Amino acid sequence: MKKNLYLLIILVMLFSVAGCAPQTQTTVAPTQKPAAASPVASSGPVKIVMWHSMSGTMGDTLTALAAKYNSTNTKYQIELQFQGAYADALTKFKSTAKADLPDLFMCEAETSGYMVNSGVAVPIQKYIDRDKFDISVLEPDLRNYYTVNGQLMNLGFGRTIVGFIYNVDILTKAGYTDPAAQLKTWDDVMAASKKIVDNKLAKYGAAINPGGWGVEFFATMANKQLVDQSNGRSGKPTKSVIDTNGLGVQWFSFLRKWKNSPGILTEFTAGKDYFSAMGAGDLAMFQTTSSNIGTVYAAAGGKFKVGFFPLPASSLEDKGGLTVGGNSTWMINSNNEAKMEGAWDWIKFALKKDSVLAWAIGTGYAPITTEVVESKEYKDKMNEICPTIFTGIEALRKAGPQNVGAYMPIFNKHRSVMWEQVQKIWNDPNYTPQQATDDFVKTIKTEFDLYNATN
Repeated sequence: MKKNLYLLIILVMLFSVAGCAPQTQTTVAPTQKPAAASPVASSGPVKIVMWHSMSGTMGDTLTALAAKYNSTNTKYQIELQFQGAYADALTKFKSTAKADLPDLFMCEAETSGYMVNSGVAVPIQKYIDRDKFDISVLEPDLRNYYTVNGQLMNLGFGRTIVGFIYNVDILTKAGYTDPAAQLKTWDDVMAASKKIVDNKLAKYGAAINPGGWGVEFFATMANKQLVDQSNGRSGKPTKSVIDTNGLGVQWFSFLRKWKNSPGILTEFTAGKDYFSAMGAGDLAMFQTTSSNIGTVYAAAGGKFKVGFFPLPASSLEDKGGLTVGGNSTWMINSNNEAKMEGAWDWIKFALKKDSVLAWAIGTGYAPITTEVVESKEYKDKMNEICPTIFTGIEALRKAGPQNVGAYMPIFNKHRSVMWEQVQKIWNDPNYTPQQATDDFVKTIKTEFDLYNATN
């Protein structure tokens, strides 16, 4: 009931805000430039199809934005089509004939490497340059991440910050009144977890759900790369480099130390279980993304305050930074001028202040434009829900172009292979970090060879 009430409040507030009711220089192979497109006669608004993977509150918020757009636009109409989880949507996208692809495709940030090399996406820089559209409104981490060969490829719409969501009341009782300043390293977090459990403030102090993606953010914080070809940004990667730069042993050693640390919750492999543990007061903090703040806030039900601090580093000597996560929206080259103009019109709508504000407040994603981050409306709302979200935004702002993370066309395979090694290092005490590294590098090399030979 409380979750539903929270959702209702968010949606009502969203419609109120929206004003309606229900770089790095690289040489990666550029996406296909739009061919001479021919306009198609139409007796009514042009339908713009957008594939997405937003469900729950996020799906409701996206639907509200589409309703706002359609209610004020007589030339174009956006049609949202839910395609399941990100991985399912990408599988369908890859297997669909070009003529049947959507006009817009919202996918997770890590799909960028595939999209850049797919030949079906149109860089939005073409329209930015034509219309002299001001993209300085975008936060710098987004411009850095999605820029290839000096061209902004797409709209980074769902901007997530990786870090820890925490129970403010528990951490305050344990003496952590400013976790962003006090918990800067993983050792700090492990020490805090032990202290929380020793003082019987919670059943578990901390938890992570690394899946196959945890290493990606661990790498940028350590200022190390995952793959060759300048982390996949100067060409298609051919191999992993975590064996030669020391990242592999560092990562797997950390995982083993984490699991064996007192007060750590490691039973769950699905993040949703951590939400229940947080809501029940059994878990003090867990590593996830800022987009889940709203879910934890709803689970708390007013029983405790919710906080957030950005991902810690391996050590204070690390010179890395936090890369952005989330999702982005790509324009697809349909060779239909009207549809591509409509897709660009939606992107411009999504960048308007009211749209960005409604999306950020309704979903928990961090705002993608500076004017919304600094707006009174956003600050007031986040001060009510989670005031410390701004520590995460500042962490993204401090990161440089060198911390943007990897581009690779087989990111999902990279994650699944990595997840296999994570489970082995957690479940087999005789399996060493060096073995995990060597096995991962060997397996993913085969996958890169297969992809590069056929694409």
